Amino acid sequence: MTRYTKADTAGDLEEILVLQQANVIQRLTKYEIESQGFVTVTHSYEQLQKLNGTEKHVIAKDGDRLIGYLLAMTQQASHDIPVLIPMFDAFSKVSYRDKVITDYNFLVVGQVCIAKEYRGKGIL
Repeated sequence: MTRYTKADTAGDLEEILVLQQANVIQRLTKYEIESQGFVTVTHSYEQLQKLNGTEKHVIAKDGDRLIGYLLAMTQQASHDIPVLIPMFDAFSKVSYRDKVITDYNFLVVGQVCIAKEYRGKGIL
């Protein structure tokens, strides 16, 4: 049975990194990329820990095994991941209900990944 919780331990963060590395675009075949998707950004343990300290990442577990994750990023993390800086910078130029996005308290879903054998089963 799938259990959803927040990443609370060093082990949770390490398991996120393992799943992330298994699904990074550089490690996949063309077929896997086209049929299963991929992640583009890889994080260090320290980056994940810092992000998790601001807003906990959501994880899915099957027993003790981490089978999926959703990385959470707040405005405080806007300059922590270099490839995402342009996206965060654009938020100061995009309006929603007569205010720019950066005037709101918001959460960015930084990355979502599900273990291959659990995809298509409604995990996330």
